[in-house]
Amino acid sequence: GEPEPGPDPVKPPKPALKKKRRGGKGKGKRASGRSKIPGGRPKGVGNLSPVDFPEAKRIAVQFGEGMRSGCRCPHCIQGKLERTRGASRLRFEARAPITAVIYDVEKMRCGGCRQEFEAPMPPNAQAGIVIAKATPDAAAQSLLLRYGQGFPDSRLGELQGWHKVPFDNSRQWSIASQAYDALGPVRTFLTRFVANATLRQVDDCTARVIEDHMRIRFEVQCAEQAGFQERHVRTGLQATVFVASNAKGVTYRLFLIGRAHQGEREFELAALRDTTEPLTRVTDAASKADAIKPLPSANACGFVPQGNTSKGRLEEKNVTQAYCLEHLRQTLDKATPGFAREMPYLMDRLVRIFELDAEAKRQGLDATARLAWHQAHSRPLFEEMLAYAKTEIATNPKAEPNGDYRRALGYLVNNEKGLGAFLHVAGIPLTTTDAEQGAKFTKKHHHNSLSFQTRRGADVGAFFMSLIATCLGLGVNPLAYLTAILRWRDAITDDNAGDWMPDTFERGLAAAQSAAPADAFWYVVCPSRKRATDAHESPPSPFAGAPPQPASPNTALH
Repeated sequence: GEPEPGPDPVKPPKPALKKKRRGGKGKGKRASGRSKIPGGRPKGVGNLSPVDFPEAKRIAVQFGEGMRSGCRCPHCIQGKLERTRGASRLRFEARAPITAVIYDVEKMRCGGCRQEFEAPMPPNAQAGIVIAKATPDAAAQSLLLRYGQGFPDSRLGELQGWHKVPFDNSRQWSIASQAYDALGPVRTFLTRFVANATLRQVDDCTARVIEDHMRIRFEVQCAEQAGFQERHVRTGLQATVFVASNAKGVTYRLFLIGRAHQGEREFELAALRDTTEPLTRVTDAASKADAIKPLPSANACGFVPQGNTSKGRLEEKNVTQAYCLEHLRQTLDKATPGFAREMPYLMDRLVRIFELDAEAKRQGLDATARLAWHQAHSRPLFEEMLAYAKTEIATNPKAEPNGDYRRALGYLVNNEKGLGAFLHVAGIPLTTTDAEQGAKFTKKHHHNSLSFQTRRGADVGAFFMSLIATCLGLGVNPLAYLTAILRWRDAITDDNAGDWMPDTFERGLAAAQSAAPADAFWYVVCPSRKRATDAHESPPSPFAGAPPQPASPNTALH
């Protein structure tokens, strides 16, 4: 007979299905465990606490008379109330970026001499304080929106119109132009600081100036008439970013916009340098960074040539030229897809050098200790990279003369001295990241406002971008700084301009406030509409029979 069927085999249990998480990969993760974005802000931050708003207005909310310390509890009517730790409630309010105030000024007139008087304006709204009818804080807000966030004049004017507070384009430009002229000593001090710095990072990015583009179009026509092609004409416009630090570690930023590239800008700053301290310059390995020559003028054909034809190069003494390792990483990364077996050897060692530098920063090493750290740990890695690159160029047939692999290896070998400068001089950063991040201001302006209209507009914009970027780099409130220097612009001179920089303006502000005369006038004499009094004629006496009085030296105030 047939065998009896045995028991059914036991099936293994099915694995528990993992519950799908909604909202993406980051849903449900704690923000404290996430990696941080370069710059310090954690990735995926949530709501901020009231402690994160140091400039917020604080209003005390208190109980009435029936709720004081020692009063009976209104709930149980037995215990007594005690003061405990209070709570903070955050609320946001909205208003137009720039508000307007209309002062209805009271006037008086004498019945005898018909002289008119008017009540004095508040100190912040007096004629010598405002710029184009804007108070210093309103002017600073306009500059901050325009050159800090790239807000076009027309867009700000339209937004103000929605709030029924018109702020036209011409007024915005008048504020920027007048502030630029009044802050000449600050501009001069900033330029000389960058010229005399001990560490300078430089980078270029594109910019657009309509006036310069019209000039370039005219030069292209002149070149074509002379038999040249467009590629022989210099058609580029650059915004050069300088991040300069002195021996004390103070860092300022300077923006320059025009047809000159970073090497020609370095030539201009070299003429202003009057110190013997050593200079370390960190740039990319582009040819224009090393071509420290004057900006050429138009040739006999009427156009500026594409290359700098000036003979020779500025011979600099006590200057160390270092190159950015991040540009080396980008060059190696471009050749990685076609050479997946050869490139990891170089990339792994370069990444290890960056990790060692980050570890030195976490340990808080100073410049000297950081140099010793790199010499002990990074030097063997860098020498291995150089030896490998030279061997590959000599023996590997894949390293074709015009190929990406050979170009990446040649970038390392040809720039050995500049790329390895951080192993010989203390305090050299590995990259020009600070200068490249500073170029965000010009990029933001280009994306939002597209261009500057005139050459002067580009100079004005570059100056205020420099001040705003410097404030942000030093952790200073740019609105408070711009308000202070615009309010006391008449007190800033070439002698005390160093006290009005973003890191020292509080010292200059205190000195200017202590030296300001107390305004005790309680009325203002209006300009007379009658016939002007002759210089040798005494004004009429207010009392009959009184002797004639000499003319007052102050015709505006009494």
